[in-house]
Amino acid sequence: MPFRSPDGAGVEGDQIALGTKRTESFWNRKIILGSTPTIKGVSRIEKSWSESDQRRFHVACPHCGHAQVLKWQNLHWKRDVDEAGKTIAHHPETAHFVCEAKGCVIEEHDKPAMVDAGAWVAGAPSKGHAGFHIWAAYSLFPNAAWRYLVEEFLRVHKDPSLLQTFVNLVLGETWDEPAERVDTNSLLNRAETYDALTLPQGAVVVTAGVDVQDDRLEIQVIAWGAGEESWPCLYEVLHGDPAQPKVWDELDGILNETFQSDNGQRLKIRAACIDTGGHHGERVYAFCKTRRMRRVFPIKGVQGPRPVWPKRASRGKANETLFAIGVDTAKDAIYGRLRIQKPGPGYVHFPADDAFNDDYFAQLTVERVLTRYRQGRPYRVWDCPKGKRNEALDTFVYALAALKSLPIRFDRKLVEAQTVDDQDPDIDDDENSDVVREVHKAPPVYIDTVVQRKSRLVRRTSRSNYMR
Repeated sequence: MPFRSPDGAGVEGDQIALGTKRTESFWNRKIILGSTPTIKGVSRIEKSWSESDQRRFHVACPHCGHAQVLKWQNLHWKRDVDEAGKTIAHHPETAHFVCEAKGCVIEEHDKPAMVDAGAWVAGAPSKGHAGFHIWAAYSLFPNAAWRYLVEEFLRVHKDPSLLQTFVNLVLGETWDEPAERVDTNSLLNRAETYDALTLPQGAVVVTAGVDVQDDRLEIQVIAWGAGEESWPCLYEVLHGDPAQPKVWDELDGILNETFQSDNGQRLKIRAACIDTGGHHGERVYAFCKTRRMRRVFPIKGVQGPRPVWPKRASRGKANETLFAIGVDTAKDAIYGRLRIQKPGPGYVHFPADDAFNDDYFAQLTVERVLTRYRQGRPYRVWDCPKGKRNEALDTFVYALAALKSLPIRFDRKLVEAQTVDDQDPDIDDDENSDVVREVHKAPPVYIDTVVQRKSRLVRRTSRSNYMR
């Protein structure tokens, strides 16, 4: 029997679509979906509700007769406040609704008669099916008395995970995660007059990130300085079939380009990361394999708390060398840096260039952090809304990973190539030892002061086929 996940029906497809399909042979079929909502934009019942005529239960005010929907924001209770106006005590036993028309006080004892005389009212035109929404305030069960709803809210409102349960199960509403968002307008206003041939003097190392789509490659080139201050300087979309060599030849040309700072310093791309996800992983491996000496790496993004660049390489399905990068950690760092307001360590500059437009910044800031639960334990996950593009963010992540792959340390007056245990990928087999050797051949890059450090020896091991 196929495995059925919460979001699908295994090999048979979507659960709801599958269930609907199996009712086609019944002329008098009636399909009912019932659920409490979950996360906004992800909840399945929310999607179905948005496609319905959206009926809500209206009750009449017992004093003025105005028909209305009971809303949480209209539920009030008495509070004690101090001289500064700060609440020092709550009185849930005084909970009551306030009529939205004339401010009449609606008490708990008015509820049975109101509900008995209530009616469903559609909030949208009929689209072929009815949708109904109701929440705990309408319930006549003693444990759903308004005072108990207030008590529960006061108990959980400071804990986001418990508050989400209250919003989903008591209010019957979707939970909108507090998003780690960045104001795109403020980023647009950062536009500076530099490009790939007039980089500021502080830019001393250049890396690239490449995203592979079915009909194109997208590449972002970023220059870096002390404290990982960054200057994105090139963003190009290379249209073409990644299964054919033409688009890869174009990419190779960009990776071989020379960039230049405004003081005449010439800079080459020191490392690049290319995503192996999608349908063209084999082509990525083949492209990177012949460019290992140039530090062009095949990578795969992995969620969860892990370093941006791994300590050692992994192996792909066909035993190819692969580097698993911590995309969540990288996105945390990037979003944090986008909030930095003054140039300096971590600050992200942007050029006044047509490629860095509204669409670029929308893609760069499209994702948000959501809280998920596994076996009752919360964990964070970066989420891209369905139908939205995020290539600008992905290529920025890959360029940052490429930077982390370099054996260098940034200082106020020095950027020096060196081998370090916590960032150099440890590749054990002789087949890939040229990647490790390249690390030790890379010359230091000087700004003002030179501090020489001893590099460690390359550790080599051999593998035996005995008893395999």
